[in-house]
Amino acid sequence: MCLYLLLLVSKMFVGVRDIPESYGFSGLFEMLDDLNVKSFELKINKKLRFPKEVEASFKRKFGIKEVYNLSMLRKCLEREDYVISAILAENDFMPGILEAEVRYVLSCCKMAKELGVDVVRINGPMHEIKGFKIEDYVRTTSLALNIIKSEYKIMLAIENHGVIGNRPEFLKKLFQHYNVEFLGLTLDTGNFYWYGHPLSKVYEIIEMFANRVKHTHIKNAKVPVDAREKTRKPGEVEMTPLYEGDIDLGKVISILDKAGYDKDLTIEDESMGKFKAEERRTIIKKDVEHLLQFI
Repeated sequence: MCLYLLLLVSKMFVGVRDIPESYGFSGLFEMLDDLNVKSFELKINKKLRFPKEVEASFKRKFGIKEVYNLSMLRKCLEREDYVISAILAENDFMPGILEAEVRYVLSCCKMAKELGVDVVRINGPMHEIKGFKIEDYVRTTSLALNIIKSEYKIMLAIENHGVIGNRPEFLKKLFQHYNVEFLGLTLDTGNFYWYGHPLSKVYEIIEMFANRVKHTHIKNAKVPVDAREKTRKPGEVEMTPLYEGDIDLGKVISILDKAGYDKDLTIEDESMGKFKAEERRTIIKKDVEHLLQFI
């Protein structure tokens, strides 16, 4: 039995991404009810719409025709104890498109407020720019964040995502400019490893930023045994179910618990493409069971 199972007494709870078809289900609430979880992350695209299958699930579950009457949708969710752990924005804070991306995130913040959601997951810059240093990426991101901060009192949680967001020096410098009540971290447990950091360094980075974590994407990955402690190129991993990868999620959850984290553990299993549709339900159920043993 894992040592962390014996030590943890936590208020954390398991949730899932709003991608039921990826996990072998036809609808959002079919998935939530079958997995016996109440929490889900809700994506809002740049047209300010939910995923189509999620829209359809809202209509079927609650018998409503207009899902964008957000105050009514909020009441429907609250009545049955479903929780939106965070709004997912798919922004890209890059020069040249910054103004439009800020408008989009502001709209996501407004919708989050109406839905009673207190965390909006965001990206930083998603691509490298020739000649840019870390300070330049931080400056560009800060230009966007400063506008958002002046408009909304809401928690943003930037994800360690992509070739910029998985650099600890970027996150460290960015966080120095903002208090934790405004800017936190969406910790993706697999992305630092995806970027190429050695496994031991992954745990060190998570410890470094644990007190900033406000939302999570829980995934796992593996590399050949002799590559675990080597620095690799981004993407040189194989995604796995949560219970099969190199990353000790019990250890990660213990780190979060010691830092006082008491929010969602949102499953984002990116290994599903390797499996047949009929196998995916079994895998996601085992993912849920794997996390529950640690909380």
